[in-house]
Amino acid sequence: MTREVITVNDDASLEEIAELLERHRIKRVPVIRGDRLVGIVSRANLLHGLVAGRTSGDPSADDRKLKVAVEKSLSDAGVRAQLLNVVASGGVVYVWGVVVTPEEKAAVRAAVETAPGVKDIRTNVDVLPAYMRPFMRAG
Repeated sequence: MTREVITVNDDASLEEIAELLERHRIKRVPVIRGDRLVGIVSRANLLHGLVAGRTSGDPSADDRKLKVAVEKSLSDAGVRAQLLNVVASGGVVYVWGVVVTPEEKAAVRAAVETAPGVKDIRTNVDVLPAYMRPFMRAG
């Protein structure tokens, strides 16, 4: 752990985040809005986004509709999705990121499975480390 935590604002571009990770030789960076933690971006998140973007190109109307359905299903299941990334491509839903509790991790897969139009699921979701949990606010 370090005394001076490197963070990015929630409006930082992917290029800015990638440069920051490389410059400071770190693997993850907290994303803040004001004084509140709203997410974490990792090198893996950047790679997942690149891969999903290359396989899908510009999302079709069906992919955008599926993404909205999955995000609604996650919300309905009580999953705090601010630390998750969701990409839909041809009926395949990619979800990666972190959740606060093990119960939320289980709820992610169940919620995605119940969203209409999902043909396959690819997840890489971890539970937030205990030392980061106090920074997360409920809701």
